[in-house]
Amino acid sequence: MKSDNDFAIYICYNIFIRFGKEGTALRLDKEDFISISQLLDVKMDSALRPIKEEIGGIRKELGEVKEELGEVKEEVEGMKGELGGVKDELGAVKDRLQRVELHIENVTDHNIHLLAENYVPAAKRYEKAISEMDEMKSDIEVMKVVIANHSKQLGKLA
Repeated sequence: MKSDNDFAIYICYNIFIRFGKEGTALRLDKEDFISISQLLDVKMDSALRPIKEEIGGIRKELGEVKEELGEVKEEVEGMKGELGGVKDELGAVKDRLQRVELHIENVTDHNIHLLAENYVPAAKRYEKAISEMDEMKSDIEVMKVVIANHSKQLGKLA
């Protein structure tokens, strides 16, 4: 870059020496314009080179980002499809749950109510039957003793 600056100074100095000594108006010829143009091209190229390289790097990174974004979009589309299936399954589960709730409300609850209504009378009958059964056991024990005594007495008579 220092050589570019030196070259520009050299051209400007020569222009000044050639045309400015006598106090006349500076006039540039075709060679001067070509030299200035070449100098500007060199300066511009050297100044723009890092910018172009940076832009190239950015473009490369942008391409990679676009590629990754495309992959993400594909994954999202796949997830949307899976989510649609999950929504359908969830809808089926909700329908089934509603049917189960209705069955519990209309059938199971009714049957439990009937059982509860009949439990108390049945329980009272069972209590009475148990009491009667205990009495019958006692009666049978007495009968066994009586029969055993009668068998002994009949055995003595015979």
